[in-house]
Amino acid sequence: MQTFNQKKDFISHLYKLLMEANLNKDDAEVLADLKLNPDREIENSIAKIKRLKLQAKANLKRNQFNEAQTLISDFLQKAGDNISQVIDSLIGKKENEPLVAFFRKYENVSEEDKLSMLKDKQILEMIKKISQDTENKKDDKP
Repeated sequence: MQTFNQKKDFISHLYKLLMEANLNKDDAEVLADLKLNPDREIENSIAKIKRLKLQAKANLKRNQFNEAQTLISDFLQKAGDNISQVIDSLIGKKENEPLVAFFRKYENVSEEDKLSMLKDKQILEMIKKISQDTENKKDDKP
């Protein structure tokens, strides 16, 4: 059970807190006061948290890099002088396999199609130039 002095101290502390809170101020004034008089302890804690988070992220990246580096060095040591053969086997390239054209659909293009593609290209270049000119004019305006 609390004594009279403990209750009196509690009420005194509560009154001090209420006076400090100043409930008559609106939120904008309170925020302005906080910006003018920032709490150094809170800002130091936030800075420490950011610093620790950055250190943890850097350590994670460093560990990932070191792991990748060791994997690559192990692979290169195991491959030795046969590295080109190992790479070719991984890619699936066969030694005497003929090269294949990737753009077969353009083998049977007529002259009309070529002219149409050229006109389309010229139109696209004109549109690009116009858009660049309008962007430059917007940038020049104050």
